Amino acid sequence: MTTKLLAPLLIVLAFAVGTFAQTRGGAVWKVAKYDLDIVLPQTFDGRDAAIKATLDVKNISPSAASTLTLRISPFAKVSAVSVNGAGQDFSGGEEKLVGNRTLQRVVLRLPSVRASGTVKVEVTYTLTLKDNGDAGVFSPVGSHLLPLSFWYPTPTNWYYSRGADFAPFTVRVKAQAGMQVVSPGDEAPGGSFETKSASQPFFAVGDWEKLQASGVSVLLPKASGEVGKARGADLAAVFSEAKAFAEKFLGPGPNVPLKVVSVRRGAGFADAGVAFVDEAVFRRPTLDAATVQNVAEAAAKLTLSAKAREDGFGVISEGLSRFLANQFIGEKFGQPVGDAVRARQRAAYSAVVARDVPLGIVSPLDDVYFGEVANKGAMFWALLDRAVGRTAFTKAIGDSLADGTFTLDDVRSNFPTQKDLVSYFIEKPTEMNLLAGLPQTEQGETKVALRNSGAIDVTVNVRAITASGKALDAPVTLKATSFGEVTFKTPDKIVRTEIDTEKLYPQNTYFDDIAPKVFDENDAVAGVKSLLDQKKFEQAVRAAKDILRDLPAYDDVSIQLGRAYLGLADITNADQQANAVLASKLPTAKSMAWAMEIRAEAAAKAGRNADALAFIEKTINFDGDYGASYAARKLRSSVGGTTKIDPAIKDFFARFDAASVAHKKAEVGSMVLPGEITRFAENLSGSAAKWQTTVTQVDAVGETECLVETQLATQLLTGPEQAGLAVFRMIRTNGTWRLAGVEIFEVS
Repeated sequence: MTTKLLAPLLIVLAFAVGTFAQTRGGAVWKVAKYDLDIVLPQTFDGRDAAIKATLDVKNISPSAASTLTLRISPFAKVSAVSVNGAGQDFSGGEEKLVGNRTLQRVVLRLPSVRASGTVKVEVTYTLTLKDNGDAGVFSPVGSHLLPLSFWYPTPTNWYYSRGADFAPFTVRVKAQAGMQVVSPGDEAPGGSFETKSASQPFFAVGDWEKLQASGVSVLLPKASGEVGKARGADLAAVFSEAKAFAEKFLGPGPNVPLKVVSVRRGAGFADAGVAFVDEAVFRRPTLDAATVQNVAEAAAKLTLSAKAREDGFGVISEGLSRFLANQFIGEKFGQPVGDAVRARQRAAYSAVVARDVPLGIVSPLDDVYFGEVANKGAMFWALLDRAVGRTAFTKAIGDSLADGTFTLDDVRSNFPTQKDLVSYFIEKPTEMNLLAGLPQTEQGETKVALRNSGAIDVTVNVRAITASGKALDAPVTLKATSFGEVTFKTPDKIVRTEIDTEKLYPQNTYFDDIAPKVFDENDAVAGVKSLLDQKKFEQAVRAAKDILRDLPAYDDVSIQLGRAYLGLADITNADQQANAVLASKLPTAKSMAWAMEIRAEAAAKAGRNADALAFIEKTINFDGDYGASYAARKLRSSVGGTTKIDPAIKDFFARFDAASVAHKKAEVGSMVLPGEITRFAENLSGSAAKWQTTVTQVDAVGETECLVETQLATQLLTGPEQAGLAVFRMIRTNGTWRLAGVEIFEVS
């Protein structure tokens, strides 16, 4: 066992010991049906929701049970419990997980419930959210509760080894007047939704425009305009097509309404036919890679989320979903785009590989969980697919789903020829490194030494690049923990070699796949950026072009190439590179923002200030990257751009400054949107000796939202004077502006 594995394993094992009785023996319960009534805060500043949860709970242990423990958020105050219609005494307590994470226990003593018997439990409680987060939001401009806020009681949850309880559910939500409710399933009058397929309860409330396209409902931000409607139609088409694609592997999925919902928080969540996407998606000229990835994975999760069970369920629900989404993206947008998507996933996995945990035991409590089960998991399924062939792969998946669940035991049984591969991924951490040596030429032949440090055999492609740029490929099988060699018979000089050109296998490091190596970083984007930071622009151009030769759709590198051209004052090539990214099939949101910023810089350097200002406005509007927005704002200040400033906003900050230095916490708090930046407001109103805000620019975002650019001069009671740029997000509700976020804070 490697040292790096020890600490994560201790965490996993400690958790397993604490939950063994709950997941493996004794009284084990499973929810058969959820029924939830929710009354959200009805006042502007309300933070309490009144909830009644009714659960049909089945005893799935082999013997009678008389104790039921429910888990719920520590911010829930339980006032009453009944069992089969009769009031029930209960006790509570804290359930510590890992670190500072806790849940609340609600323990019930029941009359004996036979094996396979069911009881109806009703829990009445108040849920309080002081601060809004991705999983839970109470706000006058939009609310939602997702499963990971633990907003409803359940005997098991997502952290447990067999996974959360997925079951049919009904939710009825009373929202503020004029607000819409969305949840999975079929809608009935009065904000009621019924989901007949197994899922975890969640809902969202907002004020949206509705678009119906390709059999999908898309809830857009108000006043999205033609651009927003076009992106909505694009998303609907992707969701519909991805569902049809996933069903080729998984069989027909549940017949549920498909919905895409724009949100300010929680983007990236998807379950039961509902996908949350960032509201900024509807302001951009094309769909971004992460959003399409999320929607495509949502299509696969229609079948997989509820059926993935037992230890390692994330390898199926997240890893297989990501593999299928990758396959779909490659088919729809072209394989170069698919290769770029996998390159980003590989970079994300590289960031956590030093703390790798075997896929069979990695726990959602581990901070590496998603990096592992989604990205390394997708590699696992890709290797299985290649090893057995698409027909056998699809059949094995179908066989695994046949009994209504899908476990790692099913994988072991239904891929019998791949026992070593399955065992390696599920039971062992990544310790593989594939290395290619420098080419050695003699008598018209070039030999390349190879090494596989991993515990399984690998079959990979080895590529040689000649001085003229010609690529020569050779398939090679390397035994576990062994050396090998490949020979290229060519009169041309070979200048570079690379092992595993497709990057099929998870490795500790990837930079030594290439000889001579280009970077010391696993992430090619980071390697090029390092050259840019050192102002080695010509080297950055060469390195970026070298990467793009093999990954032409890797727009993350294309952006670095554009920035390198700017560093060389080659504004023509910089502008062309940026335009190419904006015209590409599936760029990232970050790349779109930086491409527009590069266009702005190129225009400014050419003296076309009006064009530069237009590109700056779009960069900010895209909201794709902090750095791009900051750079665009600095550029705007240098070219003299101005925006219209609402006098009410200037008046707001005058009052805000005065209240802050007077330490009027209540007044400062009333100027902030409830649940947002609460710590910022509390700390500021208690410690500001000087707080002077000068509004310089205002950028509108939709009908009732704007980004306010300011110059701040500040001093806390115990610190030095500071100054710099700050950008605040503001939202107008009931005709009044309120602070809703701190988007940029470069004050020092």
